[in-house]
Parts: sequence; structure tokens; C-alpha cells
Amino acid sequence: MRTKLFVIVVVCAAALSLIAADARKPDNVAAPLTTFTGNNSHVKRQTYERIQSPDAWKKTWLGHLGMKEDTIYRPAMEVDFSRCEVIAIFEGDSWNSCGFRIDSVAENGNSIVVRFDDISYQTAGPDGGGDRVTPFAFVVLPKSQKPIALEDNVQQYIGHPPAWKEVARLEAKQE
Repeated sequence: MRTKLFVIVVVCAAALSLIAADARKPDNVAAPLTTFTGNNSHVKRQTYERIQSPDAWKKTWLGHLGMKEDTIYRPAMEVDFSRCEVIAIFEGDSWNSCGFRIDSVAENGNSIVVRFDDISYQTAGPDGGGDRVTPFAFVVLPKSQKPIALEDNVQQYIGHPPAWKEVARLEAKQE
């Protein structure tokens, strides 16, 4: 009986120390609420957007689909902009990519850092046999007024550690 009680006390103390250590961390690391990614956007140039309203979302979504506002209705991913915002990442014309993986979302004292990495693959054939694609990602995050820094993994060699490079800093719209 005493052994069980001792084990329970030790486990609880360890858990409390882990919670306290986590609370002291400078970064609050989280995952996006959701991510939608692929390799067939109609946005043909590298673009990064911070979308904080339904009107801006509609414009970006239709551009992604290659449609005008007066075309037939196409369903869009619905977002509650009173609580959320969307980060749009468009690579433009590219090769051999399935889209983007979100590595992490970290909130530090004065900004939010979103790290992403290309989901790439190799091909073979004449001229490398590469597939022409236009990768994209829509990342839904909780609404914030902090700037958002986007960092791309520019690591060149398989098996090497990531090399993060800031590619955009997106300010919040003052509403």
C-alpha cells in the first residue's frame, strides 16, 4: 500500500514539474487549426497572403480556382473570420511538389512564426521528367493581431537539418 502511494506521489510530482517547465518555455508551440494543400493552383507567381475577412477570402479562393466572381458558384472552405484567419502560401510555377507541410506554428512574445516545407518528390526521364505544378497551402490559425513570419525550409540535402529562411512577414489588418 505504501509503495503504491509512494509511486503515485512521485508520478504526480514529475507531472507537475513537467507542466511547470513547459509553462516557462518562451514559445507557445501549436498546430494550425487545419491545413489544405495541393499542387494545382491557378496562382502562377509566388505569393503570401494573410486573409482576415470573408471578402478577401472569396477573392483569394476564386483566384486560386482560376475563376471570376460572376462564374458558376463553387463551394469554398468555410472559415469563421470572427475567430480565425487564413494564411495562403502560393509557390507559383514549380516542379515535382505535392504541396506544403506545416512544420510548426510558434508564438513568441511579439510575433507568430509559421514554418513550412515543400512536399517534393523525384522523377526520371528525358530532361529529368519533372512534373510542372503550382503548389499551394491554406493554413487556418486562430485570429491574432501579431505579425506572422513565414519561414521556408531551404535545406538542400536529404538528411541534413532544416535551414529556415524568413520569406514573408505579414502584418494584421487594422479593422
